[in-house]
Amino acid sequence: MILIIPILMVIGGAWMKFWPPKDRNRYVGYRTKASMKSQEAWDFAQQYCGKLWLGTGLVMLVLSALAYRFIKPIRNNPAVSVLITLLQTALLCLTAVPVEKALKEKT
Repeated sequence: MILIIPILMVIGGAWMKFWPPKDRNRYVGYRTKASMKSQEAWDFAQQYCGKLWLGTGLVMLVLSALAYRFIKPIRNNPAVSVLITLLQTALLCLTAVPVEKALKEKT
């Protein structure tokens, strides 16, 4: 369970970085008011967020796998796994802060 968010971040980050959605849309990609302002902002946001998610996801994946392997309470206590997953989800959401800051500086 604790590997789901990091794996999704790695996959999503790689997808946004290497195969980003070309055109602004309401369905796929990093979509905020700032990223939707122009095609240039859209392209920048996809690349920046993709790079951030890829790096953050890889670090979380390694740390989570090591924690699961070597810290016995994580394997035996579902509450600890849920707490870790919630923290990972919070970190995923917090990645919007540097992306929005970079978008603000860029545009």
